[in-house]
Amino acid sequence: MRAVSNGNGRIKNYQTKIEFKFKKPDSSVERAILATLVEAITERNNKVINLLLREVKKDYFLADPLHPKLWEALTEYLLHTGEGEWHEITLFHFLRNKDLELWSLANELLYENPEAVAPEILDSLIRILKDTFLINTTLSGLLEGESYKDAKELLKKLQDSLDALHKEISDIKTKESQNEIEALFLTIDDLENIQIDWVVKDFIPKNTIVGITAKFSTGKTTLVYALLKTFVLQKYKVLYVDLDNPLTVIKKKIEEFGFKEFVESGQLKILSRHKLGINARHEAWQRIKEWLMNQEEHYLVVIDSLKNFAKGYDINSDKEAEFLMSELKDLTVKHTVIYLHHIPKMLNPDMPFKNSGTILDNTDVAYFLQTDKKARLFKLTRFKDRVPVKESLEFIFNEDGTLEEALPEWIREALKFVRAVFEEVEKGNNKKKALAKAVAEKTGIGEKRVTNLLEQYAQYRYWEIVQGEHNSKIIKPLKTLEEIESSLKSKAYANSVENQELGNDSSRGNAQVLENQELGSCATIYIEEHNCAPESDTLKSEEESIKGMIERLLDDGVEINLEVMTVHKVDTEKIREIAKDPVLKSLLLELYIANEKGDVNGWEYLIEEVKEGKKTFKEAVETFEELSGIDF
Repeated sequence: MRAVSNGNGRIKNYQTKIEFKFKKPDSSVERAILATLVEAITERNNKVINLLLREVKKDYFLADPLHPKLWEALTEYLLHTGEGEWHEITLFHFLRNKDLELWSLANELLYENPEAVAPEILDSLIRILKDTFLINTTLSGLLEGESYKDAKELLKKLQDSLDALHKEISDIKTKESQNEIEALFLTIDDLENIQIDWVVKDFIPKNTIVGITAKFSTGKTTLVYALLKTFVLQKYKVLYVDLDNPLTVIKKKIEEFGFKEFVESGQLKILSRHKLGINARHEAWQRIKEWLMNQEEHYLVVIDSLKNFAKGYDINSDKEAEFLMSELKDLTVKHTVIYLHHIPKMLNPDMPFKNSGTILDNTDVAYFLQTDKKARLFKLTRFKDRVPVKESLEFIFNEDGTLEEALPEWIREALKFVRAVFEEVEKGNNKKKALAKAVAEKTGIGEKRVTNLLEQYAQYRYWEIVQGEHNSKIIKPLKTLEEIESSLKSKAYANSVENQELGNDSSRGNAQVLENQELGSCATIYIEEHNCAPESDTLKSEEESIKGMIERLLDDGVEINLEVMTVHKVDTEKIREIAKDPVLKSLLLELYIANEKGDVNGWEYLIEEVKEGKKTFKEAVETFEELSGIDF
């Protein structure tokens, strides 16, 4: 501090009389910020790194001479080391070569005395750091910059400066707070590219609460374990809160579904009522909830069942049901919750749900489960959704414990064909002739049929056939496998009757094609973009003609093999599929002509006209009968 005159020509030092104190730098704040940057580098947390580099300067560190040096070294490391090489080994190697004291301090901050903080606390720590620096540097500059006649004038000047500084800091904080609040409001840009993230497409949306209701003993436990298998195979982390089943059942299911390795690795975590009588009111649940909220990875939390989880709550009370559901809703900030619940004894098909309506109000998507154990079929009918999901989903339970969508046979065959094509292309076998042979062997579809399908799918722009070397033809995909699968499945759903009651007939799991319904888009994989399904009257006429033909061929003992479909009996669903598919119709016509004439020589043009959609099946049969003189 500069000495000042007392007016009598003598120098007097007022340092001891100045009562104002500088703001003491907080060493713990500085260490926390440094530790957070060190940790962010080792974890490649770009968000935290960018925040710190943008808001903090070396000059802000006043508590310890090593602190600004370490900050400078860390920023130098980030500047001169490629982002892909940021990790613990390169960081500590850099610090060790630069200064052993800095290496030791970083080591202490990260391991010996960890002081890194959660990202949400950083803003407040940075403010403290800035405030301290601003106050101290302002006052220090004020004291060093001028001489004063007496202590009173100096103290007044200091106090005025301090008041102005506090107002400036307050204004900055107010502005920052206002900006933070403004940032919370949705903008058009926020909504521009909004997309739904799915755990299972069109079934389980991410970061939601999904409820599944069912009668007692309808196989919900089997469904849950099949879903768990789907989740772990998709590499999701899962917490299964099983409050219904005894340990003997849990052990059996783990063995049946092959979960041992997933439990041992920690990918599938199971809570049981036998190890801990856990429920939403239990103290341990609060610890588990806190643990979940601190997990970086997304978890699927499956509650089986809601009734047992709600022990201690009156779930017929709206108020208590609200408390219960808030325990689950809190988790959806980071995770997805699925709960199972029973239905009332007197089933209301439109609202298969029991207890307080507040539970359903807090549920994002709700399904009613029906099962057909004989057909190993699960049907889920949606009765509430905040996220658009399919109204009805049917799954076949496979022997390996996985679930497969119950799609019509022609869709399953088409998917098998497309997947086989992509598998060969990925292996580098993209020459048309060799690929067709490999796909035919893999799928059981005839090689001639595979070749035809390759050309037809090229017309739909799934792939293109380009000229290769030595006059070879090359298959080059234009869409991804996922895009093609989605397109095919959407056509299956466009033609299925939804919300059917499950009866006792073993055929009930099959998708039923809508009769006499005009479709907005083409109904089959073979008529996708160019020719749409015939009008309803024509379609019905086609079906009748095809039915008569199938009956005749079967009576004659002919094996009806249409390469992607085998017909052993008069099957309404298959008849409808054939009626909407010109390729299948052409194959059936070919069988008929060959059976009548011994071969198809001279009639190829007629078969081709059906395949190209120029003639209906009925017209072709009538033409053949007329020209060949057959009395049919």
